[in-house]
Amino acid sequence: MRLVLFLLCIPCLAYAGPFDGEAVEPPTECAKGVTTSLWRSGHYPLLARHDGPEGATTFEVRAASGRSVGKVELPGRGRCLGWSPVAHAFLVGSIHEIGVVLPMPSLELVAEDGKARATALERDRYAAYALVTNGRFVAFVSYDPKLGDEIKLYALELATDRIRELGPAPAPPPDRDVRSTRRWRWGVEGEEGFMDLEPDVLRFDDDDVLRVSYGKDTSRARSKQRVVRTFRLGR
Repeated sequence: MRLVLFLLCIPCLAYAGPFDGEAVEPPTECAKGVTTSLWRSGHYPLLARHDGPEGATTFEVRAASGRSVGKVELPGRGRCLGWSPVAHAFLVGSIHEIGVVLPMPSLELVAEDGKARATALERDRYAAYALVTNGRFVAFVSYDPKLGDEIKLYALELATDRIRELGPAPAPPPDRDVRSTRRWRWGVEGEEGFMDLEPDVLRFDDDDVLRVSYGKDTSRARSKQRVVRTFRLGR
């Protein structure tokens, strides 16, 4: 009987996750401000599991002398997104689980005094499946939490912290591990996590000009026939 009980408990131990170990990333400089720099470090489970531990990322502002000015910790896997001259702060994000998807719901500005503030993307409960930034604007793919699950393309102006809807979202990058007969899309019925879009699909061509490429893309490949739209965000 004891042997049977032990065997039955093995799946429980495997799901719990604390025995899988974790990867530790040492502090690495990832962006420079005016008088300080931003350093990123983190610890993450070696084997990610739904509803399991996600680890955390620490962003540390350091003076030119190396002295620590302040630290910010975000859950999950953090991204250092550079310096925003219009916001006078570093832009950072973090990818972590919401339900069964793995987008980037955390997007914050870290000032040179080490203090952080959430952007409208985080405060208003958007969750980016993809994004690009040029330090002035952030273009991101997300659902609108006020309207439902339809995923569209939005722009966040960092100087004013305002979000506006731009239009349809470009399709996710192809994923040959997925055999989908449906239209390739973001979310539960398609690509469920944050992905970096190819520059040919989503990029800034100028200080306030966003270029977006659309096609009848599938999980197997990008369509060769493309329709390109440009959005002038400064207007």
